[in-house]
Amino acid sequence: MKTSIKYICILFVISSILSNQNVSNANDTINTTQSLRYGATLVSSGGIFELGFFSPGNSNNWYVGLWYTNISQTVVWVANRETPLRNRTSGVLTVTEPGILVLLNDTDSIIWSSSNASRVARNPFVQLLDSGNLVVRDGNDTDSYLWQSFDHPTDTFLIGMNFGWNYVTGMEIYLSSWKSLEDPATGDFTFNVDPTGYPQVFTRRGGVIMYRIGPFNGLVFSGAPDVSNDRTFLFGTQIGENSVFVRGDAIERSAISIFTLSTTGVAQRWIWVNQSTRGWVLYLNIPSDNCDTYRLCGAYGVGDIGEFPVCGCLNKFEPEDPEGWTRADWSNGCIRRAALNCTVGDGFLKYSNLKLPDARDSWHNGSMTLEECEVECLKNCSCMAYTNLNISGGGSGCLIWFGDLVDIRVLAAGGQDLYIRVASSELGINNEAYDKDFELPFFDLSTISKATDNFAIKNKLGQGGYGPVYKGTLEDGQDIAVKRLSKTSKQGLDEFKNEVICIAKLQHRNLVRLLGCCIQGEEKMLIYEHMPNKSLDLVLFGEIFAAFKSGYMSPEYAFHGRYSIKSDVFSFGVLLLEIVSGERNSIFTYGDRGLNLLAYAWTLHQERRSIELVDACLQNLDNSDQMLRLMHLGLLCVQQHPDDRPNMTSVVSMLSNESVLPQVNQPGFFTETSTPSPESNVSSNPPSNSTNQLTNTMLDGR
Repeated sequence: MKTSIKYICILFVISSILSNQNVSNANDTINTTQSLRYGATLVSSGGIFELGFFSPGNSNNWYVGLWYTNISQTVVWVANRETPLRNRTSGVLTVTEPGILVLLNDTDSIIWSSSNASRVARNPFVQLLDSGNLVVRDGNDTDSYLWQSFDHPTDTFLIGMNFGWNYVTGMEIYLSSWKSLEDPATGDFTFNVDPTGYPQVFTRRGGVIMYRIGPFNGLVFSGAPDVSNDRTFLFGTQIGENSVFVRGDAIERSAISIFTLSTTGVAQRWIWVNQSTRGWVLYLNIPSDNCDTYRLCGAYGVGDIGEFPVCGCLNKFEPEDPEGWTRADWSNGCIRRAALNCTVGDGFLKYSNLKLPDARDSWHNGSMTLEECEVECLKNCSCMAYTNLNISGGGSGCLIWFGDLVDIRVLAAGGQDLYIRVASSELGINNEAYDKDFELPFFDLSTISKATDNFAIKNKLGQGGYGPVYKGTLEDGQDIAVKRLSKTSKQGLDEFKNEVICIAKLQHRNLVRLLGCCIQGEEKMLIYEHMPNKSLDLVLFGEIFAAFKSGYMSPEYAFHGRYSIKSDVFSFGVLLLEIVSGERNSIFTYGDRGLNLLAYAWTLHQERRSIELVDACLQNLDNSDQMLRLMHLGLLCVQQHPDDRPNMTSVVSMLSNESVLPQVNQPGFFTETSTPSPESNVSSNPPSNSTNQLTNTMLDGR
């Protein structure tokens, strides 16, 4: 900050020198018959910028430069920065007929000249624009420039400049620091756009990277201070076939701002405050702290200025050199705790609030979704991370990294999500164990994506609580149905694992066959054989039938995702009670306590009134003892705890003999509400509040 204040003070010294010069009548142009000498200046038509001769600080050298007219005369561009004039009266600035701007000394030797014009001009003239751009024009073609100072900046970036590369001409536009506060010659530091991979901005010292501003994400440059709420200026990246530029444009035309590269390599943005202070106010610094130092924490290391030490490893990573780490030598960075195994199946973890890594070894696509980006990354074992290219408007585009990830830091504001590749074991997934224990094939996400045409909407078969279902075709021609777990589904990884294990054990000729599953990153999918004629239940019962499926789920499966043979016993018990009572469990409610079928059967059993629940058509038969036995057996099968339920062998035995039945405990899903029902008897209308708001994957019949 001291250097910055000194820099501004020197500019005020320049101001005092220039204020004593004899300025000619304000004019913004000179032609081949005119020249500019010491004591005269060019002034843009709006009086914003001025071009003339100046000498910085206590220097004895003189230069042609540009400054704001009425704003402390801050020098923003220097023509002859490498070849100064030795006295103020020796310089003459003019334009030659081919369209070249030249600075001559008192012996008519050329001290400095603009680059050769793109074409020969017969009537050229020089004009100073209100943007601060000094341009050479052809009098016969005023719509284009033969040359412009905006293509040759010194240490200052002005609003309206294009800052980057023109591949056609091979021209690079970049900033370079002054050598000292009294010498505008090219200093040690440069500030330029690197177009390798996805464009970024680097501060270099003699070719060595010192600091980096990461990729533009649609709102801000990753790693730069968050200026997304700035309503005065709009910054962005323009990437074309023949060029790549960073550009800044003013939203509020009355606001005045410059971006400078100091003699010490600090990139700074200044805003002119025209109120009481009437001076330049520092808006941002790059670097802002020590964590901005390039590659401070090594590969997969992350800087956090709020922690001590400032360098740490990303989650699931550990120091490669633990001894060096304790000595604050973080240069070797971090390595994964578990090695990647692309053939077995890696996945991705989401890391938030980060400055994106160095993107020189990256690839991007502006039209992809984040899901498609993940699929693309999984196709290549060298792809280490991905994220949205543009985070505005909900996110779009794809940016993926290859090789080690370096120069990452935590940001208090303006950080971004990054999905980094890790071993499947770090995601709580052991594909090898699945294959060994359950002989269930695993599919790569890329295989499923290709089979479904990237989950195209035309291939969508339906939508359930689990998520969407897509039709696909594998490379061998087999048709499949893919159930894709929705990001909003309540099912987590444990529930998904249990369901995979259960269904894998329940292969049956009358059930749709589970072909395998896919677990990669946040993606969890079940792969079934495709049923072109849909499910048998749909043929028999139509679409209302799906509403009754959840009534047969056991509590341990519905709430915890745990499934066993005792879950089937529970389902059988519900079915048995439904047959005897003639009521459907999914829509039954009774009395002012809102009892469901199981709870009502349990209540009647305790009061020895079970016969009241028996369907009327069955009560007329001389088999009341058999009906009561079936009610008792049904309640045994639907007990809350699985260990209390009999197995199916015992159930068959109880059905075929008259042995004494065990005592019954409370059933699962024992529910009652405090809201009185309209009637105190059995209602065929479904209850208004369901306690069974669940998501599940059902086994459909063929």
